Amino acid sequence: MFETSSDAPATVAVITQAIKEYVDRLGPIWVEGEISELNERSRVMAFIHLRDPSADMSLSVMCHKSVIAAAQPLPANARVRGL
Repeated sequence: MFETSSDAPATVAVITQAIKEYVDRLGPIWVEGEISELNERSRVMAFIHLRDPSADMSLSVMCHKSVIAAAQPLPANARVRGL
């Protein structure tokens, strides 16, 4: 890893790359959550806000709109699983 300080902070790009490398080493990860927000602003991508109903935690993910289309109809607050 690398060290940072207030005099020598890491850039966003460096931190993002380090996180990506760490996550890549984990391998495939399945996640389950409740869709609290679904936004299809992009022509090809959907932006999903997944909430953990048993904890005060959430995360945002992106997926291709075809994935959402294949799962229709999605009821409000649908619980989903995905890789």
